[in-house]
Amino acid sequence: MGHFHKMANGERISTQKLKVAGGSVTVGLWGYIGFNGSELEVKPDNSRVTGTRGSVVGNSRQWTLNGAVGEQAKIKALYSDEFGTHIWDWFEVEFVAAAAKASQSGKLAFTNMDQCGIAALDEILSRSISEGMEYAGLIFKQGARLGFTAPVRGEPDSALPGLSAPAGATIVGTYHTHGNKQGSGEIFSPQDRGFHNLRHWFAYLGTPSRAILKFTPKERPPDEHPALAAFGGKSVKLR
Repeated sequence: MGHFHKMANGERISTQKLKVAGGSVTVGLWGYIGFNGSELEVKPDNSRVTGTRGSVVGNSRQWTLNGAVGEQAKIKALYSDEFGTHIWDWFEVEFVAAAAKASQSGKLAFTNMDQCGIAALDEILSRSISEGMEYAGLIFKQGARLGFTAPVRGEPDSALPGLSAPAGATIVGTYHTHGNKQGSGEIFSPQDRGFHNLRHWFAYLGTPSRAILKFTPKERPPDEHPALAAFGGKSVKLR
């Protein structure tokens, strides 16, 4: 391999430390990928920083590096060919706090419920994962406009959104996170389903892998026992 370049979010980087605002950055490693059986890899020296292998774009292999704010890592760039695996180069990454953006909570800023739920989760998901705590809030509607309430901090395994909408608004759903709980944190729990089916509310969930899910409640028969609310409804992945 005669060449090796590093790109972060489309910009060329050197072996100096790369400071990333937030907890994620896309890095492209370029160096004749696929030539004579070669392949590029990344290996952080900090187990709390992970590199997820992505697609090949031209001669560049893409990775997404993830880490909590404050984490640092030296990233070894490796390549493999018919002769073995070799350290080709390295660079450093440091995750720093992103500049605070004005919150959209409390504002009737949306005409689409999915956009509202996603925006609410985007404001709190990274913090929830970093802290290992759940957060929850309401989604409300007034006329044709929608908004969300500020997130309420809960516990590692639960959070309640509060049950008061702004004056004149109607509650139509909630959003919540699952902190950094692995496995079951990637799906709506039976408790989540029951809570929303009983109220016929929509739900938006931010998971530890940063996926965003939407739950549509079922139509319940008038005589259905409340215990059966934990079953049914539809969950889809939005992102």
